Amino acid sequence: MQSLKSIWQEWRHLIVLGGVIVGFSLLFPLWAHYRADLPVVPEYSRYLDYLTSHSPKARGYAEAYYREHSRDTVASKHFEHVCAAMTGLAVEDGFTLKDYPDFPAEWCHERSAYFSEFLQPQEATQLNRQLRR
Repeated sequence: MQSLKSIWQEWRHLIVLGGVIVGFSLLFPLWAHYRADLPVVPEYSRYLDYLTSHSPKARGYAEAYYREHSRDTVASKHFEHVCAAMTGLAVEDGFTLKDYPDFPAEWCHERSAYFSEFLQPQEATQLNRQLRR
């Protein structure tokens, strides 16, 4: 018993530090995954809602996204991709980036070049092909 007490006294700082590091490495990924699945902030959601109300292609894309991911909001982890895709589709429908001045629509439109159709929801990819014909 004396040796356990002396080991604890000698190594307690390192043992506590190791426990904190292990706890953090186990809990941080869970917390990050939880945060990534939260809905986007209201300002971003309003922009996407504006696009869906003014563009049939963007509306179709949003509906396909909601069906494929079984949710009624856009997840934070998908926002950049969804914003880029919906802005690009809305521009094809005649939306100009100045139509919604309270949001940096240019940022979303620039991001559309970074995403391939393989990153889009499967239903939206099929819808895009049908609309382009």
